[in-house]
Amino acid sequence: GQEGGRVRRVVGLGGVPHAHGQELTGDEHDHDAARQAERGVAAGDQLGPACPEPDSLRVMEGACPDLPATLRAHLLEALGGVAYWQADHDTAAHRYEEALALWRTLGDRREIANALYTRGFTDVIPQAEGLTRADGPGHDPQRFFALMDEAIALFREIGDGAGEANILWARGTFHYFRNEPAEAEAWFRRSLDLYRTAGQRTMEAWALHMLGTAELKQ
Repeated sequence: GQEGGRVRRVVGLGGVPHAHGQELTGDEHDHDAARQAERGVAAGDQLGPACPEPDSLRVMEGACPDLPATLRAHLLEALGGVAYWQADHDTAAHRYEEALALWRTLGDRREIANALYTRGFTDVIPQAEGLTRADGPGHDPQRFFALMDEAIALFREIGDGAGEANILWARGTFHYFRNEPAEAEAWFRRSLDLYRTAGQRTMEAWALHMLGTAELKQ
């Protein structure tokens, strides 16, 4: 449909076509289709300077002025992800904050929890890279803890064990990069149990990897 065509143009930013070649119409704008669109934008924009992040957002808004709110939130997260992987943590944090505010307005508890986790994780990476600037958005341990606490409470409310495990894993990562391996190990062990219960094999492997490296650092 017409809306589907507009969405395909958005997710093709940077010359990369929609990952699954599907037309997004009707209710498919929610959740699954939005995740596919998010991956498409991230894949396109990770090409780098050919499609810088602010230009991508302008193209997105111009192509889809009536973009559904759920899809816009996912696309903001994708743009945050692009900035994150390009080590532009300030831009990533701002985009994630925009997405979080939109999810709060929409009232989707799972997406709010995911957005809290994503935003909070930008407080981990600057310390891992030895960044000490105090004026950026990614340098506040207390905010990290507050975001993670709110996220894990929501995941528990809705019975999302994998989401809860992500928060425990993030807490372990936080302590790992603060050179606190014993604390990190405890959080990674807790996340590992939940990942196994939830059948999340990829994250189970990641938790085992981080658990092993935390043990080696002690």
